[in-house]
Amino acid sequence: MKFWVLIPARAGSTRLPDKPLLKIAGKPMIGHVVETAKKSGAEKVVVATDDKRVKNVAENFGASSVITDIKHQSGSDRIAEAAGLLEAPDDLIIVNLQGDEPLMPSNIIKKVAKLKYAHPNVCVATVATPITDISHVDNTNCVKVVINHQNEAMYFSRSVIPHQREDYRKSIGSLIGKSSAEIQNTYLRHLGIYSFQVSDLKNFVSWGPCQLELHEKLEQLRWLWYKKNIKVMIETQEPAIGVDTEQDLIKIRTMLQKNKIKGDI
Repeated sequence: MKFWVLIPARAGSTRLPDKPLLKIAGKPMIGHVVETAKKSGAEKVVVATDDKRVKNVAENFGASSVITDIKHQSGSDRIAEAAGLLEAPDDLIIVNLQGDEPLMPSNIIKKVAKLKYAHPNVCVATVATPITDISHVDNTNCVKVVINHQNEAMYFSRSVIPHQREDYRKSIGSLIGKSSAEIQNTYLRHLGIYSFQVSDLKNFVSWGPCQLELHEKLEQLRWLWYKKNIKVMIETQEPAIGVDTEQDLIKIRTMLQKNKIKGDI
């Protein structure tokens, strides 16, 4: 099984400027992501960025890197340009690994590539994990997914889904005091990692943003809008959070510090 890992890494984040370059345990964030990707067994690891500084750092950590248009609105748009610049064949499987996931386990990267390989008739493969922390259920930075009996995505949202029939606050409050098992049987957190073939990625980009995608600010809804199946792997190993906010960055730095990882954190 051959696959590439493509990592979109935009430096112009409004919430965290220069996010790929922020230090975690003495390394730039993008360095952690590249090192993880290289352990996955990928044939090639490529960082697609809009900033020469990120490009240089990525290459110092052993990845290939390409400069892409600064105006891209999504990570998929960015890696699609990178795939074109690299003349990636249409049947190649690509794993889209976000540049702000420094602690994504390498085995998950390999598993999501394998899932797409095992289901060639499915457009996209992705990963979800049971939510065991009640505070994540009502957190809009935690994307939830609802799946059908074949582990295919039905919808993604920043809101609480599935929504219990009772009052919104009561539905959250009803989980307080319940066991982790009871919570995780209800809610799934979507991890922002995908695998697909280059040909499907090209189609995705050609469609342009859909109405639901613009409302939720979730590009994966574009696949569902165009009636494309998304296979979801349920991963019991819950990885650390990605870095969306300054608070997330502090949490990860603290986590690594507690694990006695040395460096300038």
